[in-house]
Amino acid sequence: MDAPKDLKQLQDLAVEIARNAGSLLMQRPAKLDVSTKTSDIDVVTQMDRASERFIVDAILKARPDDGIIGEEGAERPSKSGYTWVIDPIDGTANFMRGVPVWGTLIALLHRGQPVLGAIHQPLLGQLLVGDGTTTTLNDRPVRCRPARRLEDSTVLTSDPFNPGKH
Repeated sequence: MDAPKDLKQLQDLAVEIARNAGSLLMQRPAKLDVSTKTSDIDVVTQMDRASERFIVDAILKARPDDGIIGEEGAERPSKSGYTWVIDPIDGTANFMRGVPVWGTLIALLHRGQPVLGAIHQPLLGQLLVGDGTTTTLNDRPVRCRPARRLEDSTVLTSDPFNPGKH
């Protein structure tokens, strides 16, 4: 599938929203209201919900015909062929505990196909953006180191006992 003609504008919007959501999340209160979703390890805080509301509002203000799928329940069908997929805090357990490995994920689908993704980790000062051909970290191109065997790879997980679950 060909990339949308307005991909640069969409990327700029995703980056702006991710950065602004990160600023909101950096205002983390000392006490978090935590509730479980499906299990004791699948949790949500008021900051997850507030961040998702912020992101949804920002997207709909800029692109009212776009669809939305949010980790915390936001859902809206697309009238434009574009759907934004949002995880306002990927790594909520880390966020709750003050571990700096968490971030906001924003992806964009065009007619069901991924065309753009942004990961903002405000505590680490990192912004990863990919469009299917180029990936950047803080505006510098990056790529994966080639590895022919899994043993030659670096794998990170938040759950070493069940790495495929998280």
